[in-house]
Amino acid sequence: KNDKILAQICESPFRKHTLLNEEDEATYAYNLMWYGSHDWFQAIYSVNMMEYAPGKFISYIALGNKFNFGKVALELDIMNRATDEHAYFGKNLSVMGELCWHTTRQLNLLGKMTYDVNKTHSIADLCVASGTEISRVGAGVEFFPLKDGAKDIRLHAAACYTFGNNGNPAGVLMDKQTMFEVGVTWRMNLLSLKK
Repeated sequence: KNDKILAQICESPFRKHTLLNEEDEATYAYNLMWYGSHDWFQAIYSVNMMEYAPGKFISYIALGNKFNFGKVALELDIMNRATDEHAYFGKNLSVMGELCWHTTRQLNLLGKMTYDVNKTHSIADLCVASGTEISRVGAGVEFFPLKDGAKDIRLHAAACYTFGNNGNPAGVLMDKQTMFEVGVTWRMNLLSLKK
């Protein structure tokens, strides 16, 4: 009961990518996923093959990990990408991490980091452009104002700094970039509004 394995066939997220100048043909993604929940460790692991053009695939191995240690939680995700022509290990990957301290039922302090690299010189990776090696570090705070500890309303603020090279000159993340974010999230159950 703590493990679930899912298989999925769906339309590829890269179906209508204009950079490849391909005709709009049916392209598919094939995914196999494992969800595991074992006391202090939760995992979402998957192996994925996605057509970026008809009959041409990029493969993803995604390892999502969450470790709970009382009031501290560490999330560490690693995604390795490879094409039909090349199997890359360490040349085309993303690493994401978050350390969260649940100081009270209403307040969380967060530290986050990401690292993306693509040294493959291939057009197959439509998520991280070739020539990219970029990192981002940041910190934030989440506050849940409802006194019963409910997570339906969240106030948050975060800041991050990006450094490195983005192979996509029109990309969102750029070298020596600082971002600030403040926001409110309200999770509504629309069906309960009828009552």
